[in-house]
Amino acid sequence: MVWISETGQLNALPQVTRKEQGNHFPWLGRGREKRNRVNNLFLKVFVQLQSLACSEEGQDLVEYALVVALIAFGATAGMKSLATGLNTAFLTISSALSANVT
Repeated sequence: MVWISETGQLNALPQVTRKEQGNHFPWLGRGREKRNRVNNLFLKVFVQLQSLACSEEGQDLVEYALVVALIAFGATAGMKSLATGLNTAFLTISSALSANVT
């Protein structure tokens, strides 16, 4: 089996001895060395995920979409009061016209 080291070199896995047969991942080492390598691996993955989550690429488009949605919601909510006001105005004009025409 072949693996890539932290420096980017291509390495072959060492042969597993009888003493290491219980260790399923001999390239990680044993004991403290294994814990350190696993901790470093998890730390690298965490840092990569955190940098991906903190990137601001594409954020402007989302902000513009939220502003448009807020304007659309406000316009929809205000339509009822606007319609009531327009209806009242047209009824006033209609009654004034009908009173003056007849």
